[in-house]
Amino acid sequence: MDDVYMDQMDLKTLYRFSWTCKELNDRVLGYMRRAFCPKNLFAPIFKPNEHLLFRLLQFKTGLVIS
Repeated sequence: MDDVYMDQMDLKTLYRFSWTCKELNDRVLGYMRRAFCPKNLFAPIFKPNEHLLFRLLQFKTGLVIS
């Protein structure tokens, strides 16, 4: 349920929301790990396990996505 609400918040709001108490801090950190996991972000673009090869290419060449 947290993801439904946190998906609607910008990063600044999430950051401030995490300051309110330890429980919400833990929830926000968990959300950030799930929401910004490279594997999940690349899922619409790459087949399973192809994202690892792309990450290796990024590491070796300094490639940055902006």
